[in-house]
Amino acid sequence: MKACVWLHDHRDNLLQEAQKASFEAHLECCEKCRSSISLWSALENELGEMDREGKQSMPRPSASATQALVARARRAHGPMFTPRLVAAVAALALVSVGVALYLTRTNENTTAEERDLVAAPRSQDAAVQAVVQYISPTKTETINLSLTPGEVIPAAEKSRTLVLLGRDRIGFDESTRAVLSEVDERTVRLKLLAGTIACEVAPRGNGHAFIIEAGEVTVEVVGTRFMVSRDDVSTTVIVDKGAVEIHHKGKRSETTRAGLGLEILIDGAVKRIEASKGERTLLDQLITEYQREQTPHEEIDAPQAAGRAESSSDKATRDSSHTSAGLGTWRTWVLAGRYDDAERALTAHLAQKTNDSEALVLLANCRRKAGRWRASATAYERLIRVAAPSRANMARFKAGVLYQERLGEHANAAKLFESYLRATSDRKPLESEAMLRLGKSLLALGRTERAEAVLKKTAARRDGSPASLKARELLEKINGEK
Repeated sequence: MKACVWLHDHRDNLLQEAQKASFEAHLECCEKCRSSISLWSALENELGEMDREGKQSMPRPSASATQALVARARRAHGPMFTPRLVAAVAALALVSVGVALYLTRTNENTTAEERDLVAAPRSQDAAVQAVVQYISPTKTETINLSLTPGEVIPAAEKSRTLVLLGRDRIGFDESTRAVLSEVDERTVRLKLLAGTIACEVAPRGNGHAFIIEAGEVTVEVVGTRFMVSRDDVSTTVIVDKGAVEIHHKGKRSETTRAGLGLEILIDGAVKRIEASKGERTLLDQLITEYQREQTPHEEIDAPQAAGRAESSSDKATRDSSHTSAGLGTWRTWVLAGRYDDAERALTAHLAQKTNDSEALVLLANCRRKAGRWRASATAYERLIRVAAPSRANMARFKAGVLYQERLGEHANAAKLFESYLRATSDRKPLESEAMLRLGKSLLALGRTERAEAVLKKTAARRDGSPASLKARELLEKINGEK
């Protein structure tokens, strides 16, 4: 993130110590920010001179009122807005009755005006104003933040982030990377680079849109609650209320309604899914303020009725309820960035129920989101041994991706991709992608002849997948180097 977006927060003394130090270091190499601060200083000096000389009797403006005054001057005068003009604009404004009334508003009214500005976000020269909350299990910090279109929305360590942009609510955790790429009176557009983002979008009229782009998948809505997740394998869209229109490059657009969703694999295959209760709970968690959750040490079950012996059927029902409630809670922790808590709870649970594939999936994902690549791959390999064929094969692919991209261990990656491709009892939706990745790892291992054979087979596939095209490009590069 460019430190330029912190300019106004620096002026209003809203930056934390670490942010303040970074911004002050940034000033040494940013002429634009230094010039802006000079403009502010000139305005304040002029106001001070007018106070001392008795040329005005109005109260001094608040920082937010002064900022609004300068913003108006900038819009009126554009690039000619110089320090000299700042003083002139300030003097003229201060002696006008309209601005006098504006400057003497209460802080409450000023805050209301700021909320109105946020309620109608516009893409201006510098940034759009938003209210951002950083929510951790112990506290919630709320700040006014300038978001520059095209920059990554800043996340906070061990906290989830809630962005209030007008009447829209956008929530994500510390591992999510998203860009506010466009915002004006008609359109809000975000790019999801990785992770999960949940949105509660206010109703919009004709010609107005809220859009999320995740790779080749575009989600467009006019007023709804939904969640988009993107990882190395797929993009998943879950709809809680209303409806969204999902576009995928080269595919027909689809409308998905409340309670349903789509999983779009990286090779273009589409799977229709139902939104689970747990996923809806997670969506709600990301777009609401922090509320106390259970700790790993709290008992999830309700206490049994006093004096009644527990039957075997009671125990089976209790165990099933315990697991379901536990997974829902731990999944919420993962989305909230509480990776250590979730991993401890899942590890303790799996010590008792070693073959719980749902828990293993969550443990692998938890470790992957926390950046514990090897531990995540180990969890996926454990899942391969106990899961149903379809889930086990997807675990092979995901573990292979980790070994290839994160750990650079191409021998393990090649072995897992070959296992994925050899599976005969399971449909392989990522077959082309697995073949391409196998070819890449074989090349890295120096097994050029075998790699070429795999890549030629991938390039010859007629499924129209991006992997086939990439295989052809890679073959051309190999042949060009010979």
